[in-house]
Amino acid sequence: MGAAVAGWTVAAVLLQVAGLSLFLYGFFPVKPTLRSFSGAESYQVPSCGFVSAGEQEPTLHPDQLRSLYRELSGIPPVYDRLVLMVIDGLPTEFVLGRGRKPPSKEMMESMPYTQSLLAGCKAAPYHAKAAPPTITMPRLKVVVSDHGMTEGGNHGGSSYEETDSFALFIGHSVESPYRSPYDQNEALQVDLAPTLALLLGIPIPKNNFGVVLPELLNSLTDDQKLRMLELNSWQILRLLQAQVPAFCLEDCINSEGSIVLDILHESIEKKLCHLLSKAFSSHQSSRLHRGSDFKSVKAGYYGTAADNYYGFLRYASEWLSHRATDARSLSQVDHHSESYLDQRWHLDEVLVLAGMFLYVISLGSSSFVEEEQYTWHFLTSTLYLIFLTKAVQSMLKGSNPTLGHKAEEKSFDKSGINWVHFPDISKLLAQADSSVVKSLQIISVLAVVVLFSVSLTLLRARPKFVIGVWLTHISCGFLVLLHIWANQISTSLPINHSTASIARQFYVIASVSISATVLASPWVFPMFSAEAESASSGSSPVKAIHGIRNSLFLTGITYTAFWGLLQLLLQQPINAIPLFLIFLQTVSSVVHFSLDKTLHKQWVQVVAMHFLGMAGHFGLGNTNSLASIDVAGAFIGISSYSTVLVY
Repeated sequence: MGAAVAGWTVAAVLLQVAGLSLFLYGFFPVKPTLRSFSGAESYQVPSCGFVSAGEQEPTLHPDQLRSLYRELSGIPPVYDRLVLMVIDGLPTEFVLGRGRKPPSKEMMESMPYTQSLLAGCKAAPYHAKAAPPTITMPRLKVVVSDHGMTEGGNHGGSSYEETDSFALFIGHSVESPYRSPYDQNEALQVDLAPTLALLLGIPIPKNNFGVVLPELLNSLTDDQKLRMLELNSWQILRLLQAQVPAFCLEDCINSEGSIVLDILHESIEKKLCHLLSKAFSSHQSSRLHRGSDFKSVKAGYYGTAADNYYGFLRYASEWLSHRATDARSLSQVDHHSESYLDQRWHLDEVLVLAGMFLYVISLGSSSFVEEEQYTWHFLTSTLYLIFLTKAVQSMLKGSNPTLGHKAEEKSFDKSGINWVHFPDISKLLAQADSSVVKSLQIISVLAVVVLFSVSLTLLRARPKFVIGVWLTHISCGFLVLLHIWANQISTSLPINHSTASIARQFYVIASVSISATVLASPWVFPMFSAEAESASSGSSPVKAIHGIRNSLFLTGITYTAFWGLLQLLLQQPINAIPLFLIFLQTVSSVVHFSLDKTLHKQWVQVVAMHFLGMAGHFGLGNTNSLASIDVAGAFIGISSYSTVLVY
């Protein structure tokens, strides 16, 4: 008995490790551009030519290593200890306010010590955007939050409140008498690593492309600040050389310090070279005027050099963020698995089985309640992308069968850091004019009604009962349009009795229509088929089967169509287009699976519809609060309606 328990325990641990490994591989798919860790080479000018993995440095005692780094950097470490406090879900506007306005009085009174630090200019606050120490020395205290939160408590979406995290630096190097406590200082989260590394006197991580935060360097001299910017630029330069091997500092600046304009074609690389040469040239000019007796002259040269450095660093950092994952390849996986999958398994079947297996494993995760919706969105999007690939391959049977698979792999060759630069549709809708959003809402209602009407034409047998269901759906669509119009007219009233009356009429008509369809369609279609058989030359069991199929199809499409209208009635206008797309994908899936039953096995079709249903369900709200519609895609939804009606 003991051996069996031990065996199951070991198997469970191995299974958990395997699941965690797969999660890490999927969540962090980007291989580092530069191998090994940062070392003494971080304090040396990058050489031209091939970027090697780095030589193995001799193992030194930590004290010796600290002395070596301090000697090479030429900058004394500002701090020797870092105290990091992480507050879960602390919205930045609770502490710093929003739009250059201080937070409310209640929020300021809830954190009096932090507010006193800000008022006394003894701390440097940031809106840290998510785009990827001994006892005798001073400590740098950092207070951060992992994400923001809406007033309703929802988080995980892409709204301003949810993506605006908080970072507060407390230390002598950030004190300044000229700072307003509520300046909207913004920083990227990747900027924290190089800033903290240089302040603590250690090398910048090799694969980091962040930029040093200037407000944290107030205790340093101008020469030390420029030295930090120089080290930061060398780090970025190494990453640029890894992406563009021909990029070289010596080629950017000739012996006279001017810019060589013909080393590269008109391109991004040429602009990077131009910015880098300006930064190093202005830094050299600042060194030459170091002994000047005029402080204004020295300050002017320092300001020019710092501006040029930051111009290069910001531009290069943004460019690298786009190029971070472009070179990743999945050719080895394709080479070893393509033939096996073609013979035994199809890619959609493998994804379905692996997805369900990993989903079951993740049920024990503490954060699964918050992240489940993203699991369903990922599985659904990936599976339907595979369906699209197989459909294209079936239409192009004479072409290379791996063409679509290669294109699919290329589309997967992205990570979150690349997606951050894409436009956010939800934010565009939130910022759009109300008339535009209302127009999209009306278009969505009409599109749902038209799509339901077109779907009914797929029925080969159309008794009068189907016409009645169609008319009730049109009447419900008309009620939804009236509801939208009534809300447009009276937006100032807290309770609009006219819209409430329209909603009650909708509930009655929709409930009666759906109930009648569920109860009557199993009898109507077989009877209609029997009448057709009596009029024909003979009877056929195939027609009876068609009657059952028509009954099931009508029941499903009616329920789904009325569900779509119900959501358009209840939810805010910003949700209209996503709801229509969910309904469109559902109908398209049914049609696709019905037209060609050879592409996908039936159990895969059933699971696909389940994935789509779960994605639609969780896409309407955070699983923490089923009455809110805030999280998936950051669409703003309802909070005052019954969850029974919504779901």
